[in-house]
Order: sequence, then C-alpha cells, then structure tokens
Amino acid sequence: QRGILKSVRSQKLTLGPGMENADDRAIKVAFATFKDSKDDTVKKTLTFDPKVEEEEVQEAMADMKTITGEVKNEAKILKDLTKPDKKKKK
Repeated sequence: QRGILKSVRSQKLTLGPGMENADDRAIKVAFATFKDSKDDTVKKTLTFDPKVEEEEVQEAMADMKTITGEVKNEAKILKDLTKPDKKKKK
C-alpha cells in the first residue's frame, strides 16, 4: 500500500479514454489517506456537495458564454480596424 500511495503522490491525474480506473484508484487512495484528518482545511476539502458543484459549473458555463460573446465582438472590431483605408476621390 505504501508503494501505491507513493506512486499516487507523484502522479498527475490524466484525463482520457481508459484512464478513468487509474484516476479513480488514485482519488480513493488520496481520500483514504486524509479521511480521518482533524485539520479543518482538509475536512473542508474532502466535503463534497453535488448541488454546490453543479451551481459552480453553471456559473462557469455562463462566464464562458459571456467571454465567448466578448471575444466575437472584439474580433469584429479588429476585422474592421484592419481593413485598408478607403482612397479619397480627387
């Protein structure tokens, strides 16, 4: 078990097909390591409220939508600014 724990501490979680089982094991080992902690910060970190998490995801999605709109507007402005100047008629 110590070997597994040492391995988990040195690994980064990897997202991708087929990695879910390895990530799941790493999370379980990390949780088991700290679940009996008396430290308030650790306890707060280990507490999971799906409703709060969903609210945070919804807020992040709204922020991304706003940012996407702003970037599109800036792209339009930049496109207009990079057009060649119109020649003046004499």
